[in-house]
This record gives sequence, C-alpha cells and structure tokens, in this order.
Amino acid sequence: MLGAVATGLFIAPVGGLGLYWMPLFVGLSYLTASLVGGRTGGLWVPGLMVTFWGLADVLVLSGTLRVDFPSAAIVGIGLGAVLSVLLLPRFGIRVTVLGLAVNTLLIGVLELAEAQLGGALVDGWAWGLLLVIGALWESRPSVTMPDRARVAASGPR
Repeated sequence: MLGAVATGLFIAPVGGLGLYWMPLFVGLSYLTASLVGGRTGGLWVPGLMVTFWGLADVLVLSGTLRVDFPSAAIVGIGLGAVLSVLLLPRFGIRVTVLGLAVNTLLIGVLELAEAQLGGALVDGWAWGLLLVIGALWESRPSVTMPDRARVAASGPR
C-alpha cells in the first residue's frame, strides 16, 4: 500500500518524476513488502524482475545510459529473472519456471497496454491504483494446498 501512495505522490501528474520511474517504484515496493511480510515467496520474483526492469527504464529514459530502450528493458527483466534463480533459493525462497514465465508475460502485457491504450496508463495514479489492487490481493488470507512433506510426516489417516 505504501508503494501505491509513493507512486501516486512522486510520479506525474502529482510528483515531478516521469512515468518511466514507475517500474522501479513498483519493484522496490514488492521487495519491501516481501521483506516486511516475511513471506517465503509471493513477491520476491516479481520484485527482482520489476526492479531491474525499472532500473533499466530509469537509466535509459533519463539519458544516463545511451542504448536501445527495448533491449535494455529486456536485459533488465532477464537480469531480475537470473538473480531470482541464483539468489532466492539460497534463502529458502522457492522459484518456479511458471512464476518466471508469468511475471515476464505480465510485464509484456503491461508494456503493450501502455503503448496501445492511448494514454490510459500515463500517470502515477493509474499505476498506484494497480498497486492497491495488488496489495489487496496479496493481503488476502492464504488458501494453499497442504505441504506434502508435512502431510506425509503426519502418517496415515
């Protein structure tokens, strides 16, 4: 929720930062939520992928790095995915191929929507609202399948 507030306040039209800062704000919000919530998964993979996508966006679109923008964005997304696979399991955080694929797909869908909707997603308010929806989804009570190891250890029923 704090990420949604920060996105709404710091990114245009209210704040002075351009929309290209949004993915970095979202990614850092996901990582912060993961740290604070102590979750063993959830937002770690999208947090890393979106943070590095956002870092690439900021470096290129601010003029700091002079390279092809789509290529830099893809490199950022890929770097976030690679770091997820290499680092997160070392901390006991499960990373799945499906999780990586779904996050890549969602980033692509958001980029496509932003490009095709003719300005519907051009300010921090729209992205802040999407963050609120995401935060509400993540804060719902967990409904998971029983852990197989725990069920097996409990013996026959």
